[in-house]
Amino acid sequence: LKAYGRDGFVFFTAPDSLKVRQLDENPHASLLFFWPASQRQVRIDGTARRVAPSSLARRCLGGARQDALSWVAPQGRLADVREALAAGLRDVCSILVTPRTVAFWQGGKNRRHATLTYERTGDDWGHRTSGSADLLSTLGLAPDHPDGAAS
Repeated sequence: LKAYGRDGFVFFTAPDSLKVRQLDENPHASLLFFWPASQRQVRIDGTARRVAPSSLARRCLGGARQDALSWVAPQGRLADVREALAAGLRDVCSILVTPRTVAFWQGGKNRRHATLTYERTGDDWGHRTSGSADLLSTLGLAPDHPDGAAS
């Protein structure tokens, strides 16, 4: 993940990667961020599309750091840093994932868990919860409600 904003979440990859070919055929995508030590994850479901490289891509290519260049090299091959720098932005494919749902999951003891899901309808976001309401509110994941409880 390289950027996020009102329009969605952006990541970079090689334009000839399997990931890009699959998204061209089926634009439905999920992004998953998992933190096993804290038993938390965030899942974003939405639609992916190619976008023009941004100024963020230019900043990432400005330094010779291996981590900033790893997405420039073809998948499954070690990157030659000088070659990757010379390739520049022409070898970068920027993908924007426009979210439809964003779900926050919290695990608990004895397989208890709770999920707070936000769903986009037009320009508005609604929410719903599932699982342990006390786990949601204890961990600060539940939205504020007039009665103080999670829905």
